[in-house]
Amino acid sequence: AMATRSIGASVGGAVEGGQGMSEASARRRYRVLILGGWSPGPLDELRMRFRGDTDFLEPSIPMPPAGVRWCFNPCLVLLVLLFLVVLPYVFASVTGWTDNEVVAWFLYIGSTLGALFLARLIIAGVVQFSVWDACRIACGAIRDFEPDLLLGFSWGGGIANCLIVRGNWTGPSILMAPTVNVVNRVACASALKAPRRDAPPVHVFHAQGDPFCPEAQVAAFRAVGFDVHIVQDEHVLLRRGTVDEISRYMRQLLSGVRGETR
Repeated sequence: AMATRSIGASVGGAVEGGQGMSEASARRRYRVLILGGWSPGPLDELRMRFRGDTDFLEPSIPMPPAGVRWCFNPCLVLLVLLFLVVLPYVFASVTGWTDNEVVAWFLYIGSTLGALFLARLIIAGVVQFSVWDACRIACGAIRDFEPDLLLGFSWGGGIANCLIVRGNWTGPSILMAPTVNVVNRVACASALKAPRRDAPPVHVFHAQGDPFCPEAQVAAFRAVGFDVHIVQDEHVLLRRGTVDEISRYMRQLLSGVRGETR
């Protein structure tokens, strides 16, 4: 009888423990990974609204030309060497290469134009390396933090788009004023690409007439199947109605994740 009671108690304890673990799992706070921009935009307000049941993580990512994180960039070293070492050396050597003043002027002009052309390519490299580095950092955060939702604003929205297109992120996402076209233009990169056909929902919020997010970008997002929401706001997306709408879709996506996995 004692053995029976012990076994029953053990089974009952295991059941209760399993129920407790299940309830604890069901109560787990949501996790949102933030990839920020040159300004906070609506991110601080969204954190405040969801602080009751959501944990946020915003890793530091390179964001040229803001901050110092982006300065750890090999292409930036090349740019400095070009203008502080190579071009001055060429200018100083021209007089030793020719005695003809006309030829010397052509060499000066040609060297300057060549340096400007190389500088443009190096600047593209600076941005491309920053995008790669930001994606690398974000992938590490996704692996360690295991977020339920990806939230990207401005520059961070462009990085989030890269993660989605490359398949590094396979969950729901909200991109707010993503500067995809602007960054691609500076980086001499290809146009917006479509994600996988089975990709989770992606909601994009664009301000009407935003100079950093042109109309062509809106059309491109719609063409690849993203849900685009046009709001009467500015690039920073700080108006109350805009934040209300973003909050509504955040709650909808988070609830969907919880319904599927818990």
